[in-house]
Amino acid sequence: MAPRTPAGDTVKTDETVIFFPTGAWLDEAADVWRLPVHGWIFEPEEDSHARKALIESLASVIELPPQGDNALFRERARYFLVDNERGKRLRVRAAGVHALLEPSAPNGHFQGVLSLSREQVRAALRTLDCEGRWLEVEATLREGDARRFVGHVQFIAPTGVSLISDIDDTIKISEVGDKRALMQRTFLRPFEAFDTVADAYTRLSDDGVTIHYVSASPWQLYPALDAFFRQVGLPRGSMHLRDFRWKDKSLLEIIGSSKEHKLAAIDELITRYPGRKFILVGDSGEADPEIYGEIFRRHPDNVLHILIRNVSEEIPDLERYVAALGHVPRFQWTVFERAGNIPRVRFEDFLHGDEQR
Repeated sequence: MAPRTPAGDTVKTDETVIFFPTGAWLDEAADVWRLPVHGWIFEPEEDSHARKALIESLASVIELPPQGDNALFRERARYFLVDNERGKRLRVRAAGVHALLEPSAPNGHFQGVLSLSREQVRAALRTLDCEGRWLEVEATLREGDARRFVGHVQFIAPTGVSLISDIDDTIKISEVGDKRALMQRTFLRPFEAFDTVADAYTRLSDDGVTIHYVSASPWQLYPALDAFFRQVGLPRGSMHLRDFRWKDKSLLEIIGSSKEHKLAAIDELITRYPGRKFILVGDSGEADPEIYGEIFRRHPDNVLHILIRNVSEEIPDLERYVAALGHVPRFQWTVFERAGNIPRVRFEDFLHGDEQR
């Protein structure tokens, strides 16, 4: 008899679901894999009054020209104007396992954790198209609804090396220090990658390093960031962006302070994978040296190396770096100018995760 699908709320025909990429972990005490599911359910908002208000707000900050309401602007801005669906309990399935998630939050985000035995994982990885050990998670829709809303969860071994990377001014040019330029690069201009960062990250990924992207960019920018990552060839990884609602924040906080969010997200990653070593990559534009220095204080045995892209033209001997990273052994942090300077290092001593599955 086929397993019974748990009852849940139906995704209506005028609603959309977006899944965010996550990383699974092995719960050794229970001898099962835990697959976190994180997504967003909303109704696209076509209200011209809301869009007009957003355009007017942007215009006051970045001197938006009359032709600013173009296709690129509409695509980027429309995710900030959706009608978030709260209190929805979605049904999802992965590798034949069905689950009913917790009710969606006021921002439309839903979360839950699926559990798979080692045998179920091995069977799924053998029979499904799991490139890079990624597994599909799909929303269960009503009969007759031909749409597919699919997300992906990566299996991350208990041991190995992970790279935690910032996005703004580390991977893509954002000019976070200049609010007007930041808003223009966010809404009016195609995203632009720094030099050879995709090549550098791909080399590390090819060496077995798992990628996690942790950024103060809001989740509303995820569709644009995902398309950008695919365009420039950045390797896939779990995403850890920031919650943002118009009701709670002002326009200038679309790219907000990163410290609290990043500390919490990185703390959670290291706590979830205590047997892994972490490379932390950020930039000098805002607080990454200070954030990563604090992470080293909390998890000195887990931080393998700290890499800071120099976008503020500061030299490593300045008082700022001494204050932020003075407690970190000097051989464990590097300030670099170009991604090509990121060394290609093989971490064979740490890459023993595959036999854990």
